[in-house]
Amino acid sequence: MLIPQFLAAGILISVMMLLVVCALKWLLMGVYKPMMRPMWSWFCLRSEAIAVAYSTMASRVLMDHLHGTPMLAWCMRLFGAKVGEGTYWATTDITEIRLHRCRRFLRHQRSLGPADASLRGSP
Repeated sequence: MLIPQFLAAGILISVMMLLVVCALKWLLMGVYKPMMRPMWSWFCLRSEAIAVAYSTMASRVLMDHLHGTPMLAWCMRLFGAKVGEGTYWATTDITEIRLHRCRRFLRHQRSLGPADASLRGSP
């Protein structure tokens, strides 16, 4: 049967795409540090290129399927996030990952959008 081979190929390709984006992030950006740069600087263009590669290649292909598992925290650590023990991740919408820290037993979830205004309560 070809199904196990297709499954293995899909997982292998997803992991390879994650590693390619991770390598691009470290080669082009290195470690993110808090700073102010002009909007059209070379730094911002590189940062946006990495953010697009991250959100299309790594996040949607593999990492979105790992929400709520320890493997998502492992993937975030590859990109430089400081992730504490027992942290629950329910989002991958983070671009400057190195600037993000999650302490032990923290719940990191998606932010509420305009459609979820009823969940926030009245202003």
